[in-house]
Amino acid sequence: MKILALETSSPYSGVSILDGETPLVSLINHKPFRHVEELPVFVERLLKATDLSLKDISFIAVSEGPGFFTGLRAGISYARALAFALDIPVLPVPTMEVIYREYRLKDMELCFRLKGNKVFYQRFENSAPKGEVKLVNISDIEPKYPLLIKEDAILPHLVGILAYEKYVKGTNKIPDLDEIEPKYVQAPDVHKPAKGKRI
Repeated sequence: MKILALETSSPYSGVSILDGETPLVSLINHKPFRHVEELPVFVERLLKATDLSLKDISFIAVSEGPGFFTGLRAGISYARALAFALDIPVLPVPTMEVIYREYRLKDMELCFRLKGNKVFYQRFENSAPKGEVKLVNISDIEPKYPLLIKEDAILPHLVGILAYEKYVKGTNKIPDLDEIEPKYVQAPDVHKPAKGKRI
């Protein structure tokens, strides 16, 4: 079972191809905010490197957020369009749980920096998320467990592994394509212009 995994929650897009839970090849772009331009290019490169075609892909795993607005929208839109063309499912997974898999302390406090002092925050206890993701000022956190702040690229193969565990080995229901939307936590940073002004 070949999985195409997309990670666009952070400023740095990442793509991976897995065979079940085994990563075959990955690419991460360390030039920020180039998700739209790079995703199709990265997918083509990885398919060529593994001697696969899109017809070999069983499903697409994608980070659903929270994260950067433009990246999430680009990743999920691309995943949905590609899945529609191939008639395969998209399996969305929570970004904070993807990040957690990189460190996997039994109990920890996890932050994913948005900008400045703003972070997405979630606590993990007994290796499971506790409570909802919140957008907070980092100075307001009073950690009970070790605190980790994630600021760099998120590993895309972990998106695929988590999707496999939740949907193939687990009992998560595969959503319809039109049900898959980014999980922003906050509203997009878009404001109406003042009355009488044009944009």
